[in-house]
Amino acid sequence: MPNPRKPKIVRLSGRHYETPRPVDRPECPPDLYGDAKAVFDELVKAMPDGVAAKSDSLFIGLLAQLIVEYRRDPANFPAVRLNAMRVMLSELGMTPKARRQLELVPDRKDNPFAEIDRLRGA
Repeated sequence: MPNPRKPKIVRLSGRHYETPRPVDRPECPPDLYGDAKAVFDELVKAMPDGVAAKSDSLFIGLLAQLIVEYRRDPANFPAVRLNAMRVMLSELGMTPKARRQLELVPDRKDNPFAEIDRLRGA
């Protein structure tokens, strides 16, 4: 039996715009120190432009702390934390598969949402 066609309203309700890329870069959270601060800087340098914004600084800081813990004692690093680290790296586009899924094209000029963000200074 063939699949029924979707109603027109469902077909037209899809997302038809591109999300604008962040312009600002993440900043190191004030509570990071020592090795975690160095790892944070390393992560931000390795990240492609337009992936993370200033609002993602805490998330990247948490990842930096996990990496420091892993580097100190990889043999006793819990599997749950290792999985969390893998997921966080994927969210930031820092795994081979996640990198292929990134949309790092420049904002279109006819994208009204990009213009709103430009006017807001975001």
